[in-house]
Amino acid sequence: MCPDTNNVHPIELAWLAGFTDGEGYIGFDIDKRSVNTVTCNLTLTNTSFHTMGYVMSVLQNLQIPFEVRVDDRGERHKKCMRIRIRARDDITKLLKILEPYLITKKVQALVMLKYLSIRKIKGKRSEEETDLISEMRLLNRTGY
Repeated sequence: MCPDTNNVHPIELAWLAGFTDGEGYIGFDIDKRSVNTVTCNLTLTNTSFHTMGYVMSVLQNLQIPFEVRVDDRGERHKKCMRIRIRARDDITKLLKILEPYLITKKVQALVMLKYLSIRKIKGKRSEEETDLISEMRLLNRTGY
């Protein structure tokens, strides 16, 4: 069941999915200090602040909270903006909305949704959760 998208036209959803396919990251951040700490992460990055403003507008219309960070990478590079969604419920909601439109990040979205559907409590990860994290690492490796 897809969450409520009444405020957003399907073309905008398809556009956001395409942007996520090309400029997005769907994965896990693993705290190297603690083997059990895994943070789910959906990040969109781009140097066009105009484009990122549009992304933020669509996310706001979908009622998806997000964090924004601007990285100044020195004089030889443009500043880039990162929009990050970290709350599990918000990632779940957004991926359920975008999944029908995703192409190149569809598998990552499905792995994340599976992980989020089974990871309900803190503590030691199950073998299935560990397998999903490993699968995501393979999907996100450079050159895939």
